[in-house]
Amino acid sequence: MKKYFSPITGAVLLSLTFGASAQSNGGTKINLAEGLTLFPSVGFSFGRDGNLFLSNANQKSTNVYTLSPTLKLEMRTRPATLVFDLSTVSTFYDKSSSDNFTNIKFGVGTDLPISDRMGLKLGADYVKGSDPRGSTDRVGASEPDLYRTSGANGTFSFGAKEAAGRFEVDAGFTNKRYTNNRASTIGSDRDNSSFGARFFAKIAPKTSFLVEAKTEKLDYVSSTSSLDSTQRGYSVGVTWDATAATSGIVKVGQIRKTFASGARKGESSSGWDAAVNWAPLTYSKFTFNTAKQFTESTGLGDYIVNKRYAASWNHEWNQRFSSAANISRSEDQFVNGNRNDSTDSIGFRLSYRAIKWLSISGGFTNADRESNTSSFRYKKNTYSLGVDATL
Repeated sequence: MKKYFSPITGAVLLSLTFGASAQSNGGTKINLAEGLTLFPSVGFSFGRDGNLFLSNANQKSTNVYTLSPTLKLEMRTRPATLVFDLSTVSTFYDKSSSDNFTNIKFGVGTDLPISDRMGLKLGADYVKGSDPRGSTDRVGASEPDLYRTSGANGTFSFGAKEAAGRFEVDAGFTNKRYTNNRASTIGSDRDNSSFGARFFAKIAPKTSFLVEAKTEKLDYVSSTSSLDSTQRGYSVGVTWDATAATSGIVKVGQIRKTFASGARKGESSSGWDAAVNWAPLTYSKFTFNTAKQFTESTGLGDYIVNKRYAASWNHEWNQRFSSAANISRSEDQFVNGNRNDSTDSIGFRLSYRAIKWLSISGGFTNADRESNTSSFRYKKNTYSLGVDATL
């Protein structure tokens, strides 16, 4: 059984997973043939969403039920491993059936060692997804916005991990098409293509200095759109693996956004991306994340400048009791949209493992968004109590 927090709805969901044998991924392991393994699992969840539409004026509380079967097929050959993933999430609301949705994701990936110094990672996926009402700035719809995306990506690396220098190049593309509510979603159809390169120079046995450059091109399908743009990032930083009690990566540099249309003005500013893990004890771990980046508008403004700060603490008090706490802050500036938001969230969960396959957990979350536009403010408290089981 899994318990998770949905950043879109803010609901805490209680998930029960069944499998013929307990595995680390929460599912069943079935050996179909030599080198061919299937991992099926299915989850059912129940929760209480205290503010379905993330609204200040139209608050709706509802029970929410989620069914999430998954299949993972792993093919082990020499020298590569090929992995297929299929997952679906069907969500139902007892007081707002028009907001029910089913998301589907299919992906395939492989990690192909070419030699001792060269490697290639390839991946592709297809997603049938949705934007719940209240999660975007589009207005007027009476149901979630449904979309489909497909894409592929690849990373080529040269240099052994223990070498003094190592080089990586990656590229990818994604296209996104909305399938309903076309009066408001047609302007969000777009194609993304990206390219990046980075160089790692070892400065200690487990620490490397890095230099990175990346670019992303965003092409909107609508002939009347003026949102076509190019985003570039240049950064330097350091990455380290299990140095003392910490591991992580820290990058700082410059981010730039330029529009193809002269009617919109881009910007160049500082940017950063950092993720640090600290484990002072083998049974206690802290994680810190922060980033500044550009994100696309969903109806208001030219684009969004997002700054995010997050921290979490996971602790095992003994063999039966464990806890998880998290806190985050997200700041959004809607450029040329006359809107600035700041969203604070905090959550806590306590779990008790009654027996090997059964855990009892309870949790609390609070989300609070402030905005200079009063209609975008909201608050939400969510409580949960659940049972986690793996059979």
